[in-house]
Amino acid sequence: MLVAKLLRRRLSSIQCRLSYLKELAANKAADFSLCLRLQRLFIAQLKEQLRPRKETIMRIAKRSAGFTLIELMIVIAILAILIAIGVPSFTSLIKNNRLTSAANDLAGALHFARAEAVRRGSSVQVSSVSDNIGNGVRVWFDADGDGNLDSGADSSEELRLVRMAAPAVSVAADTGANVSLTFSARGRASGAVILSICDDRSGNYGKEVSLLATGVMRTKSGIACGGG
Repeated sequence: MLVAKLLRRRLSSIQCRLSYLKELAANKAADFSLCLRLQRLFIAQLKEQLRPRKETIMRIAKRSAGFTLIELMIVIAILAILIAIGVPSFTSLIKNNRLTSAANDLAGALHFARAEAVRRGSSVQVSSVSDNIGNGVRVWFDADGDGNLDSGADSSEELRLVRMAAPAVSVAADTGANVSLTFSARGRASGAVILSICDDRSGNYGKEVSLLATGVMRTKSGIACGGG
């Protein structure tokens, strides 16, 4: 549309000039070949103005060839800023989810032990893995009444095993590293215990699982951790 409009303007201008030259040639009896030469000259000038310039063609070709160095550097800088902002937040999110998962696993093991004791109508034990709560907890019941957990492929005394993702997650109990609890058939615990779950960060990032002697459990967030 723009080219057609420009063309119409130029043609109108040429027609006006040609009319003027024809009148001038008729009045002064000039050779009409002069008018024809001028007409050809105006048409050549019009074609030259409508023809795309070489610089424009080269500029379009450069744009279609790909990214320039400056554009590439700008994109890299933007990506670096986004990564610098997003990576710490993503790392913190992963650590928070890991703590939440560990707290849920411990609370789930205690809930399971209490429910099994009520269902079976007999005592169910919860003890630390390798005498250290940081390794996880084991839920079991004493089927043969010898007071010990029978190991081996044929043993059915172990009901559930929950391991912690050490050293990413550390678990500590207020009663010591070796936690041993017994749930009665009425769902009561042999003692109260508070489990604190932390990671390598310092601050109020930790989780807490508390068990009352009545068998009631609570979880809490925002527990202060020392890090390390």
